[in-house]
Amino acid sequence: MLNITISGVGVMGGIFLKALAKNGDFKIIITDRSAEKLSAFGKKFPLVKINQDNAAAVSAADFIILAVKPQSFLELAAEIKGKISDQAVVFSIMAWVRMQ
Repeated sequence: MLNITISGVGVMGGIFLKALAKNGDFKIIITDRSAEKLSAFGKKFPLVKINQDNAAAVSAADFIILAVKPQSFLELAAEIKGKISDQAVVFSIMAWVRMQ
């Protein structure tokens, strides 16, 4: 089973979550700054795990979707630096943010 972490469940991250949760073949962990968003998605998708610890959420992920606002990326990057497996695929939907 593929482990997927979605960091940021606003509009775009929520779209990815809804599409992936329909499939059911994935273990999904979501993170977000907003406890309210996490709670709402947790109620709607009970099989999805909620975590506010970004480092822990990405450490076991096979596939990571970065869906935070660009102005929040530096804070997120500091939290997850060195925690992502070399085999993990990182997919960013952030406009104007370089991943180098």
